[in-house]
Amino acid sequence: MTRSFAQTVAVNTALSTTAAFSVTDMLYGRILLPSVANTSLTFYECNTIGGTYSLCSDVGTSGVLTVPTAAAAPQSIALPSVLIGSRFLKMVANVGAVTATVVTKTS
Repeated sequence: MTRSFAQTVAVNTALSTTAAFSVTDMLYGRILLPSVANTSLTFYECNTIGGTYSLCSDVGTSGVLTVPTAAAAPQSIALPSVLIGSRFLKMVANVGAVTATVVTKTS
């Protein structure tokens, strides 16, 4: 049986102040962003929520996923499938703080 799970995540410009979120047992997921433009997200992962996070270098370009729009508008983008199998992730934004909603489908 699968189920959906939504988490509100505070995303900042520094890894140390960005909230971690769980993707344990994720089959796939989406990131819902408020009105953003020219934004990129850098992904980090760890096997414990409070541990040392490592750059996910196989996501996008060297760990960076670009939100594909130049106009400020709410966005919904896929969590990269290479993150399946991760336990905890952090996203760092390039242009200030944003509150994202991460929705995952789990087994």
